[in-house]
Order: sequence, then structure tokens, then C-alpha cells
Amino acid sequence: MKILIIMETIQNFLDVGMISEIIRNSFKYRFEMDLSKIVKYFFFGRGYSEITPPQLMETMAQTNLFIVDLRDKKSFKKAHIKDSIFRFFDDYLKDIFVFKAYREYQDRQIVLVCNTGHLSRVAASIMAEQGFKKIYSLKGGIRRWTNWQKLIHRYSFLRQIASL
Repeated sequence: MKILIIMETIQNFLDVGMISEIIRNSFKYRFEMDLSKIVKYFFFGRGYSEITPPQLMETMAQTNLFIVDLRDKKSFKKAHIKDSIFRFFDDYLKDIFVFKAYREYQDRQIVLVCNTGHLSRVAASIMAEQGFKKIYSLKGGIRRWTNWQKLIHRYSFLRQIASL
């Protein structure tokens, strides 16, 4: 398992497509929150932790997490983490700020997921400001999660072949 984690870390480091996806998504969506606030929370946000796909998989096996996917509906339908709920970034923040929603989860572990891990960091720092205690942002987003799942699948396939 340790070798898989090392391989996943290297693979994520070399993922140049993530940068192009961040740029493409910034033009694709016009968020209600102004860009300066997004940048502020992204760079200076506090009160949350980042969790890698291997850590998330291990935590999911031990704990019942509340996982919120902040991407658009089409992306969510294409691929998502099992048992996660869909809530678009703007709508989720409106729920937190305006409707004071999700208060029943205030002391529960909440994992936020987006495409690349950047918007989830923004949402996580906002939630921490609003009093949520155990907030996590999936490092590298669903893109890294998907790569991790592929790596696990390949590894288990190779182990099956080796045992024949």
C-alpha cells in the first residue's frame, strides 16, 4: 500500500492537466462570489485540513463521512465518490450563508470535493469561519481521486495476474 501512495503522489505532482482544467473552469463558470474573495479564501483560508485520496479511502472505511461534491451536475453524474451528495459551489455557499443549512453536521466530519481541490478549499475555509469544526478539502479534487482509483484497480489486477 505504501508503494501505491508514493506512486499516487508522484502521479499527482506530474499532472499538468490539472492546471489547464483550473483555467478552463474559471472561464466556464461565473460564480456569484467575487474573484477577490475566492482568492482571499484560497490563499489565506484557515480552519480546515486537506485530505488525500488514500487518507479519504481509509477514513471512509472507519467513519461515516458527509461528502459534498461542489462540481456541476453533469460532472457529478459522470463520476463521483460513493455516497457523496451533489451541491453546486454557489448553491452550497448560499445554503451556508443565507439559509444557515447543514448545522446538524457542524461537529461531524465533512469532506468537500471539486474538480481540482481549489474551490473546495475556498468552501472549507468559509465553513470553518461559520463554526464548522471538522472540515476537509479533498486534495487534488475528483481528478486525483479518479487517478487513485485507477491506480488501485491496476495494482489489484497485477496482483491477480501474479498469483496465477
